[in-house]
Amino acid sequence: MKKICAKCQNEKDLDSFAKGINYKDGRRGICKSCHAAYMKQYYYDNPEKTKRKNKQIRHNWKKHRISEDHYNSLLDMHKGKCHSCKNNKATNIDHDHECCPGGYSCGKCVRGVLCHQCNSALGLLKDNKDNILGLLNYIDLVS
Repeated sequence: MKKICAKCQNEKDLDSFAKGINYKDGRRGICKSCHAAYMKQYYYDNPEKTKRKNKQIRHNWKKHRISEDHYNSLLDMHKGKCHSCKNNKATNIDHDHECCPGGYSCGKCVRGVLCHQCNSALGLLKDNKDNILGLLNYIDLVS
């Protein structure tokens, strides 16, 4: 089944429209890509609306006992991008879990700022070089 987006006027599959209980067919009137573009522009035009996110970021550097200046200098090292992949937005402070197990750190063991994916991967591999090298060797073998 198809539907026409009220914004871009393109006919698209119903899967391209988010669910909405206030609509007859159960789908929103504008497609997901038009809605995403609208929201991106909205938050760009209204930075004060992102206070909640800024509060979360501030909490992030506070729980790792580093100053805002130190946090900003870490972000500036790669222009706000992940210190590992250099592609995604850096959002997670990485620290040495041998020094400080868990989600908080002493501040002295902070290593950088990673994107969510790289931080999760590093955590799942338990910061273990042998695990990481083993995975690299595996990729080389199957490629």
